[in-house]
Amino acid sequence: DGEEDEVETAEFTIKGQIEEKNFMVKTRYGSLDFKRTDILSIVFQEPLVTRLSFEVPGSTLAEKNNWFDSQADLAEGEKFRLKASGIITLAMYGNTKCGPDGTRTISRTPTTAFKSFPTGSLVGKIGKTGKPFLVGSDYDGVVEKRGRLYLGISLQSGLVQGKLKVVLEKRTR
Repeated sequence: DGEEDEVETAEFTIKGQIEEKNFMVKTRYGSLDFKRTDILSIVFQEPLVTRLSFEVPGSTLAEKNNWFDSQADLAEGEKFRLKASGIITLAMYGNTKCGPDGTRTISRTPTTAFKSFPTGSLVGKIGKTGKPFLVGSDYDGVVEKRGRLYLGISLQSGLVQGKLKVVLEKRTR
């Protein structure tokens, strides 16, 4: 309508009145102070952050090649973070409870690719043939080769009850 200021976000549009009268921009040459009425447009060059949430069932046994397909595709060079929470119960191991970091109190013989991961820990891989990596409760990474994100529990067999909640944040420019 031309009567209200409009701020458009990725999720919604806000209409109202921007009350700032003066703005300052820090540049590599120093700071520049100018009036709101001098602005024609503003383009922010911050990376776009996408957040996706998943619930990974405890029965998703990665060592058995049973992976949870997150449906999230990651691009080469993309920065991403995984934060996980929740409790699963390892029924086969005396109903031991653990979180996404797993437990080192259980002795077992994991498959080669999972040897260094704690029992019951949250693990991931990028692409169907990607190398497994330990996610645990907090993981920061950069995608080496583009592909789909798969998640699972570091176990070969057994009954696992519960699920882990995982939040993926990926930054793109």
